Amino acid sequence: MVKKISAALTAFVMVFGIGATFGVVQEDVFTISASAEEYQTSGECGENLTWKLDKGTLTISGTGDMDIGIGTGHDIMGSAGSPWSYNPDIKKVVIEDGVTSIASEAFDSCSNLEAITIPDSVTSIGDYAFCDCSSLKKITIPDGVTLIEPGTFDGCTNLAEITIPDSVTRIGMGAFSDTKWLENKQNEDPLVIVNGILIDGTKCEGVVKIPDGVTIIGYLAFGDCKGITDVTLPDGVTAIEKYAFCGTNITEINIPDGVTSLGQSVFQKCESLEYITIPDSVTSIGSVAFDGTKWLEKKQAEDPIVVVNDMVVDGHKCKGEVEIPDSVKVICDSAFSGNYNLMGIEFPDGLTTIGDYAFYGCRSLMDITIPCNVTSIGTNAFSYSFYDSETGDIEKNPMVIRGYEGSAAEKFAKDNNFKYRSLGKPNNSDTSSKAEDSSSKKESSSKKDSSSKKDSSSKKDSSSKKDSSSKKDSSSKKDSSSKKDSSSKKDSSSKKDSSSKKDSSSKKDSSSKKDSSSKKDSSSKKVSTSSKTDSKTDNSSKPDGKKYINGDPNGDGKINVTDIALAASHIKGIKALTGDGFKAADVNGDNELTVTDIAMIASHIKGIKALNK
Repeated sequence: MVKKISAALTAFVMVFGIGATFGVVQEDVFTISASAEEYQTSGECGENLTWKLDKGTLTISGTGDMDIGIGTGHDIMGSAGSPWSYNPDIKKVVIEDGVTSIASEAFDSCSNLEAITIPDSVTSIGDYAFCDCSSLKKITIPDGVTLIEPGTFDGCTNLAEITIPDSVTRIGMGAFSDTKWLENKQNEDPLVIVNGILIDGTKCEGVVKIPDGVTIIGYLAFGDCKGITDVTLPDGVTAIEKYAFCGTNITEINIPDGVTSLGQSVFQKCESLEYITIPDSVTSIGSVAFDGTKWLEKKQAEDPIVVVNDMVVDGHKCKGEVEIPDSVKVICDSAFSGNYNLMGIEFPDGLTTIGDYAFYGCRSLMDITIPCNVTSIGTNAFSYSFYDSETGDIEKNPMVIRGYEGSAAEKFAKDNNFKYRSLGKPNNSDTSSKAEDSSSKKESSSKKDSSSKKDSSSKKDSSSKKDSSSKKDSSSKKDSSSKKDSSSKKDSSSKKDSSSKKDSSSKKDSSSKKDSSSKKDSSSKKVSTSSKTDSKTDNSSKPDGKKYINGDPNGDGKINVTDIALAASHIKGIKALTGDGFKAADVNGDNELTVTDIAMIASHIKGIKALNK
């Protein structure tokens, strides 16, 4: 069920800090229990709303928003937070005029609910509101509703008729999963499009041409669709959302001008994807957007700091002390997360944004200076604690953050209990910044060899910096152009062919200027420092003779969202997994528990790819 996978992805997103996060993992979060005598027959469900259940008909009256104490992402497994969830006595729901919203999970798993009346006054329907209402056959969404939230009708297996108004401009992940409506739409056309949003293409095969009129490629639209090999996007597309092409077999893609955002994991695990054309119009790229692609592998080989349109999208191959190119304005979510080899980082003065989990888990990063122009530092951008696999303890991060009075750096450090050193008022930024930065580096490098301060990832000429920004993905355009025939895709690619040749040559020049020996030197000089952290990052444990199931850290014999939440809790530093629990969660067997393991467990739960036993 997509409800479960979406909940799993909520845990996954928590690791990146995008959207709702969990504060603590409570034991009762996963409880699904409601005996018949617990069902109420009347009550309040908002400041000015009341409800009454009489002879199978639930009537909700009053004015304003529905409030039943459940917020988005609050109730992972649908515990009895809603007064109506799992109630088999509800057969009909009448929402009277004046009610303006339907709360998240309001009618979750009301398996005997057959009919519902929703007035035009309702403009918002929460996520999973009708999830698993298996007897519901038709529904009309009123004009004025603009967003259909994730999982709204997921699991409504008999829901064949859905009236969707033109006012709907966004549709969340899995909103119609496991419905007859979606099945019928797929049979009519494998590209299911609603109001310009491509919500599903998982039944497609071979070469796919998305028609004009589509403006958004929706969440998981082609997720793990192994049958497609090539996709052509129309010029009108403005956004490609989370997981849209995750796990597909596409080899190249030309993103049209006008696209402004690429969602989290949009091309993750597209193992054959080697050529990507990214236009200047893209100003937002989600976490791990390109992980597991040949495109990223090639970019990392050219420069360990992978930059697209002045945004650092990946720095996982960086080692030692790293200098971010002057052109960079944004460090994307999770760009360096889990990089134990990163010893130091120098940010450019023009940097404005450090994304969620950008440096989370970079345990060798001990001292940083954040420029005064940085106005946004995301959730858990830097780790506040680390897990010691030898002792099983959670250790506080000793890192020092240096910044200016009243800055985002100061706020982040104090809000997250980091050691903070003030650089004074920002009006002396140019001189004092460098002076303080220099002293901070000397202080931090007492454990490091300062001669490695500029390794291969930090000493780059200006052309290399510009090239790594990859505003026009030269190699992808050049190769992509040569591979295509006289189709519309060739035209789009060939327009930029001349610039790609220049870009390609500049890459060779900058590559030749890189001091490969400095890489080796930096690596060798950091051995003594990294060896101190090795004992804490090596999460392997001695054989203890116990058996465990891969992906089942709680050992209950089932792999479900509870296991994902436990893994996420470990990564966030809330509650550590040890022994067999840790080994079961480390499904890829690399002795590290990361978001990759969570993604693999989520994929198993959804039925995309089974875990190895």
